[in-house]
Amino acid sequence: MQNRKGRRRFLAILIITGVFLGGCETKEISKTVILPKETADDGNGSGINVKNIKEHTYEGDILSMTWEEDLPGGICVLFDKGGGWEYQVMDVYQKETLESSLLDEFFVGFARISPGGKYIISEVINDSVVQLFLYRTGTGEKQLICEWENSSEIFMYEWSGDGTKFFVWQDGNDYGQDPYENWSICRYDAESGEKAEILMEGNGGAWRTVLPNDDGSKAYVREEYLDENCDAVMNMYEGTLNKYKITAENTEYDASTGEDEQTAASRSWVADMETGEARELEDEKMIVSGPIKYTRQGVFGKEGDGIWLLQEPLGETEKKRILTTDCDEICVCENGDHIFLMDWDMDPDYLQVTGVRMQDGEVAGRQVLYKNIYGSYDTVLVGQDDSELIIQTEEYLSKEECLKRVAVLEY
Repeated sequence: MQNRKGRRRFLAILIITGVFLGGCETKEISKTVILPKETADDGNGSGINVKNIKEHTYEGDILSMTWEEDLPGGICVLFDKGGGWEYQVMDVYQKETLESSLLDEFFVGFARISPGGKYIISEVINDSVVQLFLYRTGTGEKQLICEWENSSEIFMYEWSGDGTKFFVWQDGNDYGQDPYENWSICRYDAESGEKAEILMEGNGGAWRTVLPNDDGSKAYVREEYLDENCDAVMNMYEGTLNKYKITAENTEYDASTGEDEQTAASRSWVADMETGEARELEDEKMIVSGPIKYTRQGVFGKEGDGIWLLQEPLGETEKKRILTTDCDEICVCENGDHIFLMDWDMDPDYLQVTGVRMQDGEVAGRQVLYKNIYGSYDTVLVGQDDSELIIQTEEYLSKEECLKRVAVLEY
């Protein structure tokens, strides 16, 4: 999903070389810090067993990144080349670029590579006309999916976990349309070209989230409604975008903290793209208000200081709290049995990645996997066959010099 928050940056201390204790044999692993003692959430198992860590440095700004389906340790990236975008396949294990091609030099408003790297969807703006293209990376073929004339309209996009289908919907927080106008959830099959659509009722200005499941057959849909007079405010001191939320009563907004005193009014649905029906979830015990990932186990989400799971079939069981954490950035695999927490330790001095292993919807173990020097992370994602974690980071060597790196943790 397009990131409405922008990048989150923080510093890091020296990477420590440690000895891995969680597997069957002792193995020296660089770029990791091991947490040998169990924590209160560990249960009766160990954490995630890291087999190998490889890193590859690169130059340029990455617009989109994903894993390559035919190459362990391979990643697909879109680089900003100034006036155009370059598509590359990099082998992190061998530290080399295997494939490179230039995309048309249009002004790109948005681009996203599919999981596995077969396709790219891209918004291209020509004058006042916005066009959505599908690129096939293997052949270089480009297909126009749709176009619209009002460039102020904001559309959102998300790939299914298997990288075969992508979802398109209109965000309800823009000035390009009447917020009470009906809107659609559209699913496009990149392989067959088939389109499925569900019409949703316009209920006013809202943040809209559509999370497809792995094969794109269903999606978890959520609307959080905004103040009709002011949907967002720019905090000039912090440079961050803070959104207003409302309830039936007026909600007070605290500009110093960027928080509201009450919870947003909202609605949630399960959209079945095969039948074309959207079933509303009305019981709060069966709704995840901060959805992160729709996995094979169900929908994971962040609410307050907890990570919650709404298990499949959605709407038939109550959500349950599975983990307590104040971490904001969370990555979950498609199977739903590995969770990765991006955080800082006692103070915001270094990036730390913690792996949490799940079993039957319960935490089976957790372990610190990775720490990074003096930098920040931009993207963290689970790679091929739920066996790799890909971390894109930057190290600030000096005020003028920045080292950009992709790390792959094989587990």
